[in-house]
Formats: sequence, C-alpha cells, structure tokens
Amino acid sequence: MRRFLLALALWGTAQAQVVLPFWHTAGPPGDRVLLEAVRSFNESQKPTA
Repeated sequence: MRRFLLALALWGTAQAQVVLPFWHTAGPPGDRVLLEAVRSFNESQKPTA
C-alpha cells in the first residue's frame, strides 16, 4: 500500500505543467534579447543557394 501511495504521489508531481512566462520580454530591455534570438533563428532557416 505504501508503494502505491508513493507511486501515486510521484506520478502526480510528474504531471505538473511548466509555465514559461515570455510575456515579460514585451518591453525593454528583454525585447532586444528575444528579437535577436528570433532574427538569428530566422536567418538560420533561410536556404543557402
């Protein structure tokens, strides 16, 4: 019974969701870092001809 309760408790914590609050980068100075990351990613996705 103890093992079941322990497994249930661990399973419950494994189901927790992670929230990544990107909204705080909407203004300076964080927006510069985010925009640079987006620009860098977009540049890396362009096909090389």
